[in-house]
Amino acid sequence: MIRKFAYSLVPVLLLGAWGCDSGASESAPVITEVNYLEQSPQNPLSLRYEVIFTDSDGDLGSGQLLLLVNDKQVANESLDKVFAAQFPVLSSTVTASSFRINVLLSQEVESGGRFDVGFVLFDGQQQSSNTFTVVMQSIGSRGN
Repeated sequence: MIRKFAYSLVPVLLLGAWGCDSGASESAPVITEVNYLEQSPQNPLSLRYEVIFTDSDGDLGSGQLLLLVNDKQVANESLDKVFAAQFPVLSSTVTASSFRINVLLSQEVESGGRFDVGFVLFDGQQQSSNTFTVVMQSIGSRGN
């Protein structure tokens, strides 16, 4: 008999570089907060987050979102597509807002296992934000 397991995950710690690198431009985007929202009931490897940001020169909509799991790149998303998928749609020239994004894990996490999910924004001039990392931990499983 094969059993499927859905893992319950919780954020255990928020870590973030709260400003830009010392040599970064003042117009570089800044991730001010990332919130873990939920784990998909249909796919336990799909996690939903809210990313709150500022971008003083308003060119983030023509940039990229880099997603990291355990410091390895898992996706590079075009922010114009991410902004267009929001409800309501975000303007490509927004200077402060938030968006929701799904992160798909490539493998199941053992009960009690930890992993990091990181977010980096690149604006239209390829200026990078701080890296904001959420440390997640599996708190158990339930049979399906």
